[in-house]
This record gives sequence, structure tokens and C-alpha cells, in this order.
Amino acid sequence: MTKSVLAVARQLMRRRQFGSAISLLQQYYEYYKGTFEYYLMLGTSYLYVGDVGSASRNYDEARKIKLENSELYLGQAAIFLRRGETDRAIQYYLDIQNFDPNNVTAREAMEFIRGKGDYKTICEWTESGRIMRFYPPLGMNPDIIRNSILCGLVLGACISAGILIGGKFLHGGERAAAPRTAAENAVSKTFQRLELTEDEARNAQDLSLSDGEVHFQLSGTEIRRSYDSAIEFVKAGRDNAARVEINRIRSSNAVPSIKKKAEDLQVTLKVPTVDSLKDNYSYQTVAEDPLLYRGCYVVWDGRLANVESRDDGSVRCTLLVGYDTKKTILGMVPVLFKEAPSPQLDTEKPVRILGVVGEDAGGTVTLTVCSSFQPLKGDSLPEWRPAK
Repeated sequence: MTKSVLAVARQLMRRRQFGSAISLLQQYYEYYKGTFEYYLMLGTSYLYVGDVGSASRNYDEARKIKLENSELYLGQAAIFLRRGETDRAIQYYLDIQNFDPNNVTAREAMEFIRGKGDYKTICEWTESGRIMRFYPPLGMNPDIIRNSILCGLVLGACISAGILIGGKFLHGGERAAAPRTAAENAVSKTFQRLELTEDEARNAQDLSLSDGEVHFQLSGTEIRRSYDSAIEFVKAGRDNAARVEINRIRSSNAVPSIKKKAEDLQVTLKVPTVDSLKDNYSYQTVAEDPLLYRGCYVVWDGRLANVESRDDGSVRCTLLVGYDTKKTILGMVPVLFKEAPSPQLDTEKPVRILGVVGEDAGGTVTLTVCSSFQPLKGDSLPEWRPAK
């Protein structure tokens, strides 16, 4: 039986593919609008990607349909907790205990507030991602279960291979060159369809394309190296770095079949959060070659200016990159909020934005916002570093 859209979206959420879940649910808005589970899942997905405004709006819609639900209350409580509004968060946790007295997340959240719930600690936990332990639980990630089983099988295969090779060596057999490990073969098999064929490896260049027709004129070796790097970055969970290599190939003189494989590889990439982003690129780096970084996710700090609300509910403004300290403006970047941020952002306070890099017709770097953060108190942003 074919799974419903909601079932597929819930499975994507369990696999922590929140961007894919959001995209899928948005496509079926007309079909599922007015459905509690629809708004609930959208709210939780937005919460995990750090878009608190969209999470709050969807939770509010869900609450109009149904009041008593642990996931809903935990999500709304987490939003208040992130903002430092601990009194309101505690009220939600107490309400949960009235209809779900054994809820572990609510109990642990209240213990955290009572023991460590000062604003500075909440900001630190929010920035580090530890605050997510108080988000609505998603259950075990099935990919972890699958990978654990795979690792167990691979480990067993490695041990067996080691015993066989060791036995041959002890019995005087010739010592052969070490074969690829079972783990390497298992990973390689996952990407087998996307590996370059022998013909592509030998003839990687499209000789019909001249310098003026492509952005990057690469040698065959450079094309192969860039494509191999993209695959290795995906395997390592460095999706942003993979995007750079994919952009390099798609805008190069690589043959069409390699470009198509690069596009297929792009489908495997995930939407990061502020806490999971591993490779961040500065404004100066992106501005040198916006095409190379198109579609990458970046975290930039600054202040907002020229805020303009549109009839479609979106908000356009300018991010003064680097001006969060009011010392230096590194760049002035046009920014799009597809939905008005909630609460409304203060132009007098610094802001941290996770956004997708774009480029307008004039070649200017643009950002489409995924999530934003402003301190409730003080006039400085907490330190942020890319994930390891």
C-alpha cells in the first residue's frame, strides 16, 4: 500500500531530513490545510531547522484544531524556552503533566529551567544545539539503526577476512597486496550508480565548449578530482563543501553525463541548521565568485536595514554583514524572508542569519533566509562556530 504524504513526511522527520519534510508538506497545503497533523508536523520541522517564526505560526494553527497534544505543547514550550521566557515555558510543561504525567521531556525541561535556566545558559544551549533535547522527540533515526546493522555486518566481514588472510599468512601463503576493506566497499556500493564510468574518466572534457561558454575551464584531471571530492564530501556529511564542487562541475566544460551525475548527487544533500552546518563561507569568499557558492548555506552576522514588508507576506531587507559590532560593514546583502519573522526583528539589534546563497541579475550576492536569531537582552551575539 502506498504511504500517505503525512506518513512519508513523518518518516523524513524521523530521519532528520526536515528540509525535505517541509518541502513535501508545502506541496500538499491545499489538500491537508485544516488538518491537525499537517500543521503539527510542519511546526516541528520548522522548529528543528531553527525557523521559530514559522514553527510558531503552524503550532498556533494546530492548536485551533486540537488542544491537548504532547508534541504540540513541547514544541510551543521550546519556543518560549529559546526566547528565555521560562515562566511561560514552565506553564506549558505543567499543562503537559496534567494530561501526560509520564512525559520525560517535560520533566527534564523543568529540571533544566530550575537548575540552569538563566538567560546566558539558554543562549549557549540554543547555539550549541543542546536545547534540542527539549524539542518534541522524533524517535530513533532509522538511518542510525540501518548503519549500525551495516557496521556490524562490515565488522564481521572484516574480522572474517582478517582471519582468512592471517591464516594464509601463517601457513606460508604468499603475501598479497591489501585489498579494499569491506567498509570501503560498502560505502562505495551506495554511490555505485553515481561513479564515473571508464569512458567518462578518460574523456571528462566536452571539447566543443570554449572558454567563453563556461565559467570554469577545467582539465580532465581537474574534473575528475572535483567530482571525486564532491562524493567524498557527501560521505563525510559535508554537504556545503559538496555543493561547491557540484557547482564547479555544472558550470564547467565537463561532458553532459558527468554534469547530470553531479545534479543527481545534489539531490542527496540535506538542509542544515545553524547547529549542524559544518562548512561556512565568509561574505568575502562568496562575493569573489557567487556562482561557485550558489545554493550553499551560510551563517552571517550583522544588522538589518531597509526593511520592507510585501503584500505576499514576505519581507525584504538589507543585511549589513559584519556590522553586528558596529565597527565594519563587510558587505550589503539583499535578504529575503519568505514569511515575516516572528517576533519581528529589531534593526537596532545584531542578527544572525542562516540563509541560502543566491545571485541577482547584476551578479550581487543575495540570501534567502532559513532561520534567524537575535539576542533578547544585550547588544551582542554569542560566539558561533561551524559543527565538527
